[in-house]
Amino acid sequence: MIDSRGWRRPGPWAVAVLLVALAPPAAAGPWSRLPEAVNRLEVRPDDREAEQVIRSAEDSLAAQARAGRLTVVRSLFDTYATLVSNLDDGRSRLAALEDRIARILLVHGDDRRQTDLGAAVRSWSLAAELDPGSLAVARLRSVFEPPEDAEPGQIWRSPVDGAALVFHPAMAVRVGCSARDGACLEDEVYFRWVEVPALWVEAREVNNARYRRCVEAGFCDRPADPKAFDDPRLADHPVVGVSWRQARAFARWAGRRLPSEAEWERAARGEVTDARFPWGNGRKPDLANVWTGPRDSTLGGTRPGGSFPATGFGLFDVAGNVWEWCQDRYRARFSEDIEGGGAARGGWGRVVRGGSWRRDLDMARVSARLWYDPDHAADDLGFRCVLGHAGGVPVDELVQEAARAFPAPVAASAFDQADLEEEDRRYLERRAITLLVVEGRMEEALAPAASRLRHDARDPVAADLFERFETALLAAAGEGAAGEVAGGLEAYREASLGSPRLAGRFADFQARVVERLRRAVAQLEQRGESEAALAAAELVLEVVPDDAIAAAAAARLARRSGAAKVWPTDGKGMVWVAGTSFRMGASAGDGAANADEMPPREVRVDGFWIDRTEVTNDEYRSCVAAGACTPPARREAYDDPNRGAHPVVWVDWYQARSYADWAGKRLPSEAEWELAARAGSELAFPWGTSWRDGAGNAVGVGDGDPWNGTAPVASFEANRWGLYDVIGNVAEWVDDVYNATFFRAPLTGDPWYQETGPAGERRRVVRGGGYDEPTGWQRVSRRLGRVPDRPDRAIGFRCAADEQ
Repeated sequence: MIDSRGWRRPGPWAVAVLLVALAPPAAAGPWSRLPEAVNRLEVRPDDREAEQVIRSAEDSLAAQARAGRLTVVRSLFDTYATLVSNLDDGRSRLAALEDRIARILLVHGDDRRQTDLGAAVRSWSLAAELDPGSLAVARLRSVFEPPEDAEPGQIWRSPVDGAALVFHPAMAVRVGCSARDGACLEDEVYFRWVEVPALWVEAREVNNARYRRCVEAGFCDRPADPKAFDDPRLADHPVVGVSWRQARAFARWAGRRLPSEAEWERAARGEVTDARFPWGNGRKPDLANVWTGPRDSTLGGTRPGGSFPATGFGLFDVAGNVWEWCQDRYRARFSEDIEGGGAARGGWGRVVRGGSWRRDLDMARVSARLWYDPDHAADDLGFRCVLGHAGGVPVDELVQEAARAFPAPVAASAFDQADLEEEDRRYLERRAITLLVVEGRMEEALAPAASRLRHDARDPVAADLFERFETALLAAAGEGAAGEVAGGLEAYREASLGSPRLAGRFADFQARVVERLRRAVAQLEQRGESEAALAAAELVLEVVPDDAIAAAAAARLARRSGAAKVWPTDGKGMVWVAGTSFRMGASAGDGAANADEMPPREVRVDGFWIDRTEVTNDEYRSCVAAGACTPPARREAYDDPNRGAHPVVWVDWYQARSYADWAGKRLPSEAEWELAARAGSELAFPWGTSWRDGAGNAVGVGDGDPWNGTAPVASFEANRWGLYDVIGNVAEWVDDVYNATFFRAPLTGDPWYQETGPAGERRRVVRGGGYDEPTGWQRVSRRLGRVPDRPDRAIGFRCAADEQ
């Protein structure tokens, strides 16, 4: 039998062999004798010797609980429950033991509360699991839930990360543009009054020190650019370079959540519900860390939390310093379904609030708002968390929160620290191994098997497990299953740590796996399965970086720019653009280059797929029919049956994004678009230094342009990588926010979402030039900024996609 991971499950005969090996010797402790004792009690309920074995096992479990060996307690209780539940009075026995162990764990936790809160919480958590009515539940609530009878401005400090949270009472708040605020942008003006329930808000933005606790606990990933995070001098600065997903992960670990827009705005306004700034209506740039200089001046950076006076009920830096992630998706205006205690549904990306050190004071107004994709990270983007005031979460959620906050120490075996007879230890470890094997969880069985081999190098059950695992992994390597093999090797490596004998065995085995993978690469390549062959070759190179055979195979198999495929969702032809570095921006010697094409720079772009042509009316119509897109703002061309092959126009950036989402793609970044359009050229046009008639659909090309508007896609010659109409026909939306120069632009292919400077209309970039523009404007580096919700007669789009 094959399980979901591809491992071969042992058949009935193999399981029988494993179980026979569990039979205890004549002289053994209560745990290895427990199966026999239960069998005897099923036949003779008054068997005193068997009853004594069960009592001894219960006493052993209680001793482990008094010693605080919680991992051992869990494993022993599972063993006890599995076996004793077969008895007629099994339920009553289990209930009595649960109550006994829960009381012991409660006392153990109480004894350690002052010296080791983590140990106390773990002890109470297990007690609460065993007995949801235990007083341990109240102990957990006292740690993880703030007081219920709080006063406005009262501070409660979380034991998880040390955060100070400020109580904000329930209040009706005007969400959106403040009264008498003449600087409001369009997406702020559709305000409404919202009732926001009481909540606790972190007084300061999450800083590097607090975020590090989550990273060290294994629940949070390091920031995308960890330079500031790793600088000990910046421990009290807000953590930056974290995405919305990373912020959410921290909030969950801490037992809190990200605020909704309404909650954030309610907290920022404090007691003053209609002021422009958290401190009032006056423009006071000295009260917040905001941008104050011209665009090309030396930029500042974050400031330590609390560098400016607190506002409202006692919050710091709700204006300036860093943008703060909210739970909500962004919508261009506040709709009627926004709620005070929950995030609005629908929309784009995730909202950020509060302004930053890169933006001016107008973007630090209470109602100012932007949005970013949930995976975006930047040096002026952080977060703070909130906690609902209503306590009393279910016990299981409380226990999960405790486990996230104070995870149990990792042990190679649950029984390493247990005070057990050696025969009991042998039985229990073998039992754990056997059950994991029977369930097909061979990787998880490696750790207890390694522990057993450290006690007894000839243990037949553990040795059999390793032999089975090696056989299965070698078979996977022979099939070229790179992902499965990589995971298996990592599990084997971790299990071998601390054992010189196992480490040596792992090294020998890994060499055998590499040899199997080499042969699989050749076989897969011969069968034409290039992607699988490339993955196997790359795995070989991870293990043996200087392997010449694998390196040569990887070089052969790597996709070259211009490779084509048909995308399954929309049936559209796409072209592969291989990852490379290129000079982005104004072309050398291009005297027509504008300031926003400067300064040119070297950019490294990972490989990606991009549509061979612009999206056509017919293709866009399929998205509309599916209910995922809305029709263009003007439908003359869209509804013309003779223009089905023309690029769709009169669609705004949001509509282009909707199509991309429906097709399982995305809009290309500006760097990706320019790399694909240049097709290896560094000149002003993909083909040279000047316009060439017949190369594209533009104004003033004489006989080369028989159309007075758009042309059917692919009416002109493709560039060297097989892309049509990257110059002329229609300009194309890309993902990036428009900036007036490339100063401090990303040096990767990622979209540039970050802005520095004063508030204004947030624009998106369009590239490529349209049919209504002259030839001199069709240069490959030329760029424009357009308001994203304003379509045009000569703007369309094409999509990109990541490697699949």
